[in-house]
Amino acid sequence: GPFDNTVRATALSDGREVWTHPLPFTAQGTPMTYLSPGGKQTLIVVVPVFNSTRGNGYQPLPAYEEDPLGGYVFAFRLPDAM
Repeated sequence: GPFDNTVRATALSDGREVWTHPLPFTAQGTPMTYLSPGGKQTLIVVVPVFNSTRGNGYQPLPAYEEDPLGGYVFAFRLPDAM
């Protein structure tokens, strides 16, 4: 996907974008989604703290700028009308 610090949900039926949310950095890896027993869909996204190198890939931030926890794991409950 695009490297614009945004997570998106698309409709399975036609691929249209149905939900977006900004992220503090670009997500890495494959998002995970699951349905609760009540039919609610949750999306999990892993976002490490990385620094853009202007088109030359991504490199870890200098130690003084790193997040001591190493990044983020976001969980989003998606709207019912998906």
